[in-house]
Amino acid sequence: MNGSRIGVTGRSGGGSYSWTIAALDHRIRVAAPVAGITDLQNHVVDGVVEGHCDCMFFVNTFRWDFARHAALLAPRPLLIVNTDADSIFPLDGVQRIHAATREIYRLHNAATNLGLVVGPGEHKDTQDLQVPVFRWFNQHLKGEDPLISDAATRYFSPLELRVFGDLPSNQRNTTAAEWFGPATTPASRPPATASDPDATLARLKRRTFAGWPDRSPITELQLIQERRDADLLLTSWSFESQPDVPLELHLLTRERQTPERIILRIVDHAEGEERRRLLLHHGPASFAGELTPGTALAWSAPRGLGAHSWSGDERKQVQIRRRFMLLGQTLDGMRVWDILNAATALNHGAYRSVPIELRAEGRMAVNALLASLFLPQIRHARLRALDASFIGASDYLNILQVLDIPDALQLARSRGMHAPSRNASRSPPGPMANAFAKGVSSRRVSMGESSSCRSAPSSTPDSLRVPEKSPVPHLQPF
Repeated sequence: MNGSRIGVTGRSGGGSYSWTIAALDHRIRVAAPVAGITDLQNHVVDGVVEGHCDCMFFVNTFRWDFARHAALLAPRPLLIVNTDADSIFPLDGVQRIHAATREIYRLHNAATNLGLVVGPGEHKDTQDLQVPVFRWFNQHLKGEDPLISDAATRYFSPLELRVFGDLPSNQRNTTAAEWFGPATTPASRPPATASDPDATLARLKRRTFAGWPDRSPITELQLIQERRDADLLLTSWSFESQPDVPLELHLLTRERQTPERIILRIVDHAEGEERRRLLLHHGPASFAGELTPGTALAWSAPRGLGAHSWSGDERKQVQIRRRFMLLGQTLDGMRVWDILNAATALNHGAYRSVPIELRAEGRMAVNALLASLFLPQIRHARLRALDASFIGASDYLNILQVLDIPDALQLARSRGMHAPSRNASRSPPGPMANAFAKGVSSRRVSMGESSSCRSAPSSTPDSLRVPEKSPVPHLQPF
């Protein structure tokens, strides 16, 4: 085989793999991917991602659109091939990628090395697509352009191309995330300790939370309602965690008493809906038992939960999570951002100097723990049913390259936060280099006490009530 004349082509999933291998390996001299790429507008906005499996996509750490992927092939000969009615690789997205890639080829003075073929029909391989690919390879690998006389002639049946009758018992394909690339273990991760907490937080922002906005858009809280029940005052606001992401924040106080701390509960969908039901039928008194001496009680549900939950069945919720991942985010990573915003919105005006205690359970406890690392005003947390490892817990991009849950707890304590732990055992951290930290462990560890306290109440004076529109500081320290 002549190693200087290697080309790659494939259709659909094979087209996607053709894009990837040609981008990664410069031994590929010529590429002609067929129906293997479109842009994020098609995938995320138009919903094309729902027609694809995860094997089509790379982990988008640096938040690229797919035109950047295509540009990695420049200036090598590249023929982009598609049909005009392909529902999972729509033509408009393919044309946008071609237009953006063409500019890169022009910068290389290699515009003739880029081609676009559009054939008629749906997502199907036809001679209209095959013949131009044959000609492209002849021209750029052989330096010739003969008449294609045997196009689309099958030389082998599918059965003859089969490699295995039965899959080998020692196959490793299904565990590739655990061995492909350097293992990410406690020994290989940079130390996430008090020695350099700022560096650890910077790595988290760069590798895991790069999808966060540059700063919070919160400028004011919009009053939803105030409800009184005896000396109890429940104030509810709405705010945007980022444009078009509305959330709610609820604060229960006793009038004419100043709180020494605010307990902020991060609620999941079930708890959020139960609180809404209790408030509707029984009013603020439903939550009086949660007020302890000197405290106020607040709660908020991150995006996609509670009052602003997304419609659709469980399958649709999975597809929403996949959209976040394509954008170089994760749903839980952005819920951490929502918790940051809720805590900052709470610490404004007359409450600016009031310390906040975070409380959460299960999946929300993991989000709350990570949020607390970026919130110096959080001095105490009670996190119940906290996962022992990020493996099998919430979705966070590349997080095991930076830290695991025990490391996050240590880092939180090094920054002065009190996070009591019971039986905090670590499940084996996963070696999922350059992959999402998820998959094999469901062990949980109990932390702290129940968030329902039954002590005597406290309250807040009229002078501390928040006006209908109240400015909130931007979250630049994040």
